[in-house]
Amino acid sequence: MHGPVGIAIDAYGNLLAGARAWFRGLLKADKINDPPLPIRIMSGIFHLLPSDYVIHDIAVTGLWYEPDKLHIAQYLWEAMRWRCREYGTTLVISFDPRDPARNVVNLKPWHQPRPEIVVMVQGPTFIDRNRLLYNKGRV
Repeated sequence: MHGPVGIAIDAYGNLLAGARAWFRGLLKADKINDPPLPIRIMSGIFHLLPSDYVIHDIAVTGLWYEPDKLHIAQYLWEAMRWRCREYGTTLVISFDPRDPARNVVNLKPWHQPRPEIVVMVQGPTFIDRNRLLYNKGRV
């Protein structure tokens, strides 16, 4: 299921921030079969995995906010976390580390995994390494 998850507007109806999400977990779930004992113990303490070891993903795309409205985007992210918890067990988003939108999400040291992905780009001209790379769906 793909669709809008949240928007933030001011008292006049002006858009200040927004994002959409793909509720992959409603269509497909990932089950971790027989996790090793250390993982089960750590998960019991730090809640790394759902208690039934079934992961239902929600992928956030298109996160944006008006300049100087970072605090509103942060509030929107937290609201999305609470709103989406009925539909999934993980909320996933990807960023170019240089992207200012990265500051919307407050990652704690225990928020894992944090995979790093290298993107290969091919085109008729060389890529400008000073420009940000955006994930699919980014506005």
